[in-house]
Amino acid sequence: MTNSDNSPSDTNTLDFDLSPSARSTITKQMHCMSYGLDALDGLSLILADSIDNDTGTTGDQVTGLLKCIEYSLLNSQRKIIKALQEDKGGVH
Repeated sequence: MTNSDNSPSDTNTLDFDLSPSARSTITKQMHCMSYGLDALDGLSLILADSIDNDTGTTGDQVTGLLKCIEYSLLNSQRKIIKALQEDKGGVH
């Protein structure tokens, strides 16, 4: 699929006009978000293992972990949005 109009379907062709500070903040937050996604993957493995081995993981423990992951992901998202708003960069 070619993408000559820079539509969002192919982000590799987008040219973001961002300051170095905004670009750095966004890169850091994307890295943090990848940790959050890895944590969700790890949580699924822990839950599968606890079910298979009957180790007694409680719903409260799972809820606590999910809330921590959710907070981390939402915090990263807010920081990315703030960096974009402060930079007022655009997509060309």
